[in-house]
Amino acid sequence: MSKLIPSLDNFTRCHDTSEPISNFKAPRGQAGVSILWPKQWSSKIKKLEVGNERIIAITIATEPMLCIINAYMPTINTNSEIQYSECLDIIFDIIEKHQSKYIIILAGDLNGSLLQTRTNKHDKLLKEFVQEVSLFRPDLGNQPTFFHHAHHGSSQIDYILSNRNNLSKKYSILDKSYANTSAHCAVILHTNISIPLLVRNTNQKKTIKTKVLWEQRDEEKYRETILNELLQKDLPTLDIDKQIDIISNSLLNAQQQSIPSKITQLKGPKWKATPEVTVLLRMCKVIYNKWADLGKPIGHPLSLELKIHKKKLRQRQRMEQAIDRNTIHNKIMNTSSSQMFHRLIRRNLGDNSPICNKLYKN
Repeated sequence: MSKLIPSLDNFTRCHDTSEPISNFKAPRGQAGVSILWPKQWSSKIKKLEVGNERIIAITIATEPMLCIINAYMPTINTNSEIQYSECLDIIFDIIEKHQSKYIIILAGDLNGSLLQTRTNKHDKLLKEFVQEVSLFRPDLGNQPTFFHHAHHGSSQIDYILSNRNNLSKKYSILDKSYANTSAHCAVILHTNISIPLLVRNTNQKKTIKTKVLWEQRDEEKYRETILNELLQKDLPTLDIDKQIDIISNSLLNAQQQSIPSKITQLKGPKWKATPEVTVLLRMCKVIYNKWADLGKPIGHPLSLELKIHKKKLRQRQRMEQAIDRNTIHNKIMNTSSSQMFHRLIRRNLGDNSPICNKLYKN
């Protein structure tokens, strides 16, 4: 991608990213996903590790902060709703983790339609999902975004959705043209957010907090490294400040070469799972690993059990979110202070799912 469009940076995953395959053997409907941006933005963009070969996400550290998800959902086929649901679960987790601090934008070929006239299995799953996570899109009627290559019909399956219903300045679907050889039409969203072309600060250093694992040290190598460095210096002839610098650098170099360390603090939104949610998360992970070891067979009892536990997990998360909203709502209503009042205003302005939809006077 960088060779094709050198003026832009990108985050790209392909179907064969993990297991490269020849283009002649590439299966239909499993290409890849990519997000591109001006290189001047790169210092403010973080590529998220989550997702898979069909789903990628980035965050942009601007004001307001953005989380952009690009998805290429599975094509409808026999039993494809299982893989489709798995992809929706991945997107749900990304939104769940970031929606409190970021504006969410989900874009891509969703291979499901939000039109009321469409009711296949993917359409139903997508409509339920969009309603569950409160995503919005401007109403453009029945204008199609996809035209079948054999002229068997058309449909509206490409979308740009957001958790802010006032994000769009202009939303449009371009008409099909001879210059566009794809079966899909371009969908464009002009937002009311302005992101300046940021200048990359090459002198800025990232600070990562780490913990030295002394119990895993290579003591022989540690001593040997210090000794070799000190023998190369004629310490008695140097002043005391220079001696301290040399010894300190020797200890630091020996530590880096012979003692492993681990990162203790990562950037990103903090989310603490309750004991009930933790149990459900672990259960889903155990069931998924068992199912994956069997090769993820479609229709296997473990896949059905996983689907049930994931549903319970989402229900529990939604219930706890509702309890949290009600708790804060009651606290705001029962506390007569300007601080709590402005907290209510900020939360309503900053979230499409407000704490309350009514404000009582007196």
